[in-house]
Amino acid sequence: MATKLLIALSLPFVEIAVFIVAGGEIGVAWTLAITFATAVGGLVLLRVQGFAIGARVRAAMDRDRPPVPELLDAVGLAAAAVLLLIPGFVTDLCGLALAVPPLRRAVLRAVLRRLRAEGHARATAPRSGSTIIEGDYVERRPDKDGER
Repeated sequence: MATKLLIALSLPFVEIAVFIVAGGEIGVAWTLAITFATAVGGLVLLRVQGFAIGARVRAAMDRDRPPVPELLDAVGLAAAAVLLLIPGFVTDLCGLALAVPPLRRAVLRAVLRRLRAEGHARATAPRSGSTIIEGDYVERRPDKDGER
């Protein structure tokens, strides 16, 4: 948990450092142009691919099939678009990776495996202070007179 927090807190500093290096190498104008272009690209990606995924979801539902893979694909696509909208080269690189369907599916499979493993670990872990009560019961139905 602490590692995830440290990574999340250090991301803005990494982005700033990459901006400084990129600005020194290619110039401030090009750095800002690339940042703006990736933000616009993220919006276009979300719109175009979003409509395509929406059509696939509807087609799956028309065939009476749960659209789980399509919805997972939509989650990955939304994450890609958000990462492209956030200014920065590191987040743009991650967003572009998620925009590629085979990479997106591989990342989503890895995330799902991790979530299942963490969920299973939590579900099987003993809870401190919990009480387990075991017993049997017999169901009784009232008689015609309303008595038991």
